[in-house]
Amino acid sequence: MNIQPIFSIGVLKIPQLDLIDFATKLYDGRINMIESQEGKVLTSLISYDMETKTIESIKHIPEVIELVKVIEKNSSIFLNQIGGNTDLYDIKVVNLWINEMRSGSFMSKHSHYGHVISGCYYIDVPQNSGMLRFSNPLAILPKQTVEHKELTMYNSSNINFNVQKGDMYLWE
Repeated sequence: MNIQPIFSIGVLKIPQLDLIDFATKLYDGRINMIESQEGKVLTSLISYDMETKTIESIKHIPEVIELVKVIEKNSSIFLNQIGGNTDLYDIKVVNLWINEMRSGSFMSKHSHYGHVISGCYYIDVPQNSGMLRFSNPLAILPKQTVEHKELTMYNSSNINFNVQKGDMYLWE
């Protein structure tokens, strides 16, 4: 008898150390970024809950162009690995959110609605930084719980990844 996972999320981790120096240039002060409580932000999104297709507003920046190329290439690899038919799709980055997290700041739990693939890239990961956490969407439903001998992708409410400098993560 086989258990069929139906709500699992595939997460692809791709080391991209060669991109660090290039991506770090986004924070060298020549690009006008938005100041936020967490740090500096460069984005093509108007707001968190609005789908916009305005990548062109920041795509003229050489570092953004390079990031977009790497994201599109790796997104195609990811879709192939999870069984997607990439012959049917033209993989394009339509929105981009680049942010600097200052010491002591955190990104609250959120969802990426309206997109096929989401991801993140870590230019730097200071000591004692938090993990990348994925929450099971079914965990919010009220239900009886069962004691488990070990946590697996089938019974965990959260799955955490220890992120490292240069790691790119993509997920559906």
